[in-house]
Amino acid sequence: MMNLDRLKEAISQLSPDEARTHMLHLLLKAEMAKDNPQSKDQLVEDMMNLQEQLVNRAQYGVSSWEPDSSSRYVHIVCGDSFAGSLKLALRKLGLEAEHKIIVLREHYAMGPLWRLHEAVGLARRGEWLRDHINDEYDDRDLYDRAEQVTRQLAAIPHDASIMLWSSGNAYEQTGLRHAAYLIKDMTQACYAIAAAETCYELFNRPDLSIRYVHSGEIPDDKLAEVWKAGVRQQLDAARRSELAREWLELEQTEEVLRIWEQETIQSVPDHYYDDYLMATVEQLHRERGNREFMKAARVIGQALGYCEQYVGDSFLEYRLRELIYRGKLHIKGVPRAMRYYSVRSPAAYAPEAKGPLE
Repeated sequence: MMNLDRLKEAISQLSPDEARTHMLHLLLKAEMAKDNPQSKDQLVEDMMNLQEQLVNRAQYGVSSWEPDSSSRYVHIVCGDSFAGSLKLALRKLGLEAEHKIIVLREHYAMGPLWRLHEAVGLARRGEWLRDHINDEYDDRDLYDRAEQVTRQLAAIPHDASIMLWSSGNAYEQTGLRHAAYLIKDMTQACYAIAAAETCYELFNRPDLSIRYVHSGEIPDDKLAEVWKAGVRQQLDAARRSELAREWLELEQTEEVLRIWEQETIQSVPDHYYDDYLMATVEQLHRERGNREFMKAARVIGQALGYCEQYVGDSFLEYRLRELIYRGKLHIKGVPRAMRYYSVRSPAAYAPEAKGPLE
């Protein structure tokens, strides 16, 4: 039996956003498994895989993954969840000595990007996050993360190869462009790896198809196979410059929400998901056969599970609160975190704006 202290240590190392994401995914799968025996077996397998992944991450640590003079490959990825899975995959392949990882921790799908490479832009982003997202954001964290990435990039040897990982969502596609901007003056060979798309090619069959909304959902064993397959695109100087230019264009935008549609990053209004959230509440009312209060976490989990975009629970919860403030939803409890309050719709909704329902 797994040591309880090791499991507690593994959980304590999760970031708040990462912990919520894992919990919401498991709760959604549990809901789907109520009437489906095959889903129950998959839920148990997913929980066991998550347990193994978290404990291995805690055991192996993260400091050894920073770039140094021994690095032959440096992987730049978005988010701790994906980074953790990739580390485990590389370790299982015996590649950790020469493979290092840099993590971009900004959630690029939400929040202002305006002049983000400057102090004024970091300050604006920090202010928006503090005002709208139910997390303990500190401006210092933004500066520290930016300085850490700068330091790690400077440590990459000249003869190493840089691997930029992403999948088909605004979060990682925007991160890909930010990474291209950050390395624009570097001369190392650079490659792009489309994680989810490569998984489709390698593993999907006519009778079994899995769609990964973001790279953090991909199990480490599949990431190992992705790396072994060698499916990657070398980015020449022209393509790197194009991606860096696209980042600078994003830095000129004022919107706080982005989606990935028709192979492009599109800035959309902050209320883009409001009708989708209202429809989710209405669907849950129909399933329950009443209009009683339901936990906000249940609504967010359902919305995340069926959303074709990757936006994250924090932004959806911000919009759920906005719907409450506008009188579209009733509330019971205090909205300091989604576990503390419940919501209900007083009447069947009618869509007001263009969004993901269309």
